[in-house]
Amino acid sequence: MAFLSFGCFEEDLEPLRQQAVRAGASFVAPPAGGDADGFWIADPDGNPVQIKVAPNLSPPAKRPTMSLDVPAGMQGAALRSQVQKVGPTRLAHLALFVTDFRRSLDFYMAVLGLYLADMSNGIIGFTYGRHGCDHHLVAMVQSAGGGLHHCSWEVAGVEHIGLIGQQARKAGFTNQWGIGRHVLGSNWFNYIEAPGGGWWEASFNIDYIPKGMPWPAQDHDPEDSFYLWGPDLAPRLLDYSEAG
Repeated sequence: MAFLSFGCFEEDLEPLRQQAVRAGASFVAPPAGGDADGFWIADPDGNPVQIKVAPNLSPPAKRPTMSLDVPAGMQGAALRSQVQKVGPTRLAHLALFVTDFRRSLDFYMAVLGLYLADMSNGIIGFTYGRHGCDHHLVAMVQSAGGGLHHCSWEVAGVEHIGLIGQQARKAGFTNQWGIGRHVLGSNWFNYIEAPGGGWWEASFNIDYIPKGMPWPAQDHDPEDSFYLWGPDLAPRLLDYSEAG
């Protein structure tokens, strides 16, 4: 992972900079491939993190679901020969491998102003933004090293999760985990192992936390923190990889 870049509203940039100062964050120069907008800091694992003014890509409310229902007397599924290639609608969240879970969680909450949505046993935690946000914007997983576990891409519906998985298999990316449903976040998912390390998640219908609404964050048992249903875990799904 080369670096992370987070967008913010213009009026929030200076307050975020001051939060970083108060938290004792280390300010760093832009890395190779990064621009000089906003400011750069290093997270506890040394990852360069940019905070800059950018358009708000988070939805203002929970997106309506795409219904698969059709009236009686009509065919519900498209013909396979007529199915068009589908793709994601936006980058929804990131999950990071971290070497010190508590320190990383405190850093992202203190510096970026994120809130804790849920966690499990000091191993994994989910954080969200204050302006109205999906259940998690940044997730953190305790590991042997720091890096990217997965990036999650929102898609238009469960059927698109299946179609993207099929497209990936045809392209040679056969190591997948899904379809299933998470517990924390409640989203349907399919994970696809990326060629450069880490995973891509196709995700749909994640829980949404409106601005100003308190979310009852809890520390869940591991059994209740991962997935409600789905296939057996794919090879390497939980393995730390420096390539990520």
